[in-house]
Amino acid sequence: MKTLRTPVVGILSVLLLFCAVQTWADVFLKISGNSSAVIESVGGSRVYGGPVKVNGVEAKIEVYAFKELSETVGRSLLKRFGLDAGRMREGALVKLPPKFGHAWVFILPGMTGDASSAILIEAESALSVESAQWIFPDIPPPPGFTPEFSVSDAKSRMDLCIGASETQAGVSMQVMAGVLTRAGWTLATPAGKNLSSALFANGNDVATVSVIPRETGSSVLVMKSSK
Repeated sequence: MKTLRTPVVGILSVLLLFCAVQTWADVFLKISGNSSAVIESVGGSRVYGGPVKVNGVEAKIEVYAFKELSETVGRSLLKRFGLDAGRMREGALVKLPPKFGHAWVFILPGMTGDASSAILIEAESALSVESAQWIFPDIPPPPGFTPEFSVSDAKSRMDLCIGASETQAGVSMQVMAGVLTRAGWTLATPAGKNLSSALFANGNDVATVSVIPRETGSSVLVMKSSK
């Protein structure tokens, strides 16, 4: 089984947009440790929680907002979780120690420079990269893209896929924008020279695409909400 460790860009504002009208939901899983308490101890404020499926496995997702930079939050969180804070990278997906069960945390830069967010995933069993799928039947997968992490939230009708692209970040955004445009989507945010996150609309559906450089190629996040 491959280890999940994927850089992504900040999506808190978009996730809040998707989930704002949803009823708060908590699901109780057989999970050891108390990941939520650790995140709250470094200033995290929980803004959403609910049941999801991650790579086909039943899980719980929680979203936290912070009033500090992601680098500061990341170092504090990894230290509290007993991990090497020196290995922290902005936008990292980190596997938590075994005492916290099958848990991962995303540390994400916010939409503004002085804020950040974190997404906590707690699964009932181990996750496998090989089980990740492209989960958007109405959007063709971009060429050269390998899914690594897929999340499905039936209650909020939100689907998310994170994976690796063979191309550099700028090219990956252009490729994904082309895929969406040909599928009938319209760019809903101003185009920029170094665009790393963009919003698309198609009727009542909204999708966000985020890209971030890797040492080789880039990471691509695609999140879609249907009303």
